[in-house]
Amino acid sequence: MAEMVSYAQPLRAIGQALERLKMQHFEVETDGENFLVRGNVTAPEVNPAAKSLERSMLGRVLSLLTKQRQGITWLPMANPAATITKLDLCYTRQDIDRLEREAQGKRVEPEGAADAASVSQLLRTVGAYVNHKGARLIKITRNTAALSITYEMASGQKIEEVIEPSVVYDFWVRMYLKRAVRGGH
Repeated sequence: MAEMVSYAQPLRAIGQALERLKMQHFEVETDGENFLVRGNVTAPEVNPAAKSLERSMLGRVLSLLTKQRQGITWLPMANPAATITKLDLCYTRQDIDRLEREAQGKRVEPEGAADAASVSQLLRTVGAYVNHKGARLIKITRNTAALSITYEMASGQKIEEVIEPSVVYDFWVRMYLKRAVRGGH
């Protein structure tokens, strides 16, 4: 196994980027010093007035093309609540450093309590959990059903672990309390 890497800070920075994208379900894999992220981003519904105008314009175009309005039955158009886009991202060490600098500048209350349920804190906690085990991170997967992590122990043994939210929260609280005692959040 390669030398010990600290995962908590880089994963927090990546989590902050995923929060801005509103990506809740994802897969993060390590690739040397890089982190590969795959997931879906959901774009909000288009303005209903714009959809109505689009539908009206489509009707006019169809009537001009067919030169007859009779016999055309207008069915309600599907109005999906959102558009889903699949993203594949690669974060290099330089990207992570830039994300961290940007996030530091935006922190309103650096001494305030962090939101344990946020993606950034979740990833930070998972990174600290893997570091605590003295392992090398391979993959984190978060979907609707579960959070799972795959890591490699110093012995070379690969472990895949499904982690309950309560375990993540308990580890986050211990991390937070340890930082509070040291004087830093």
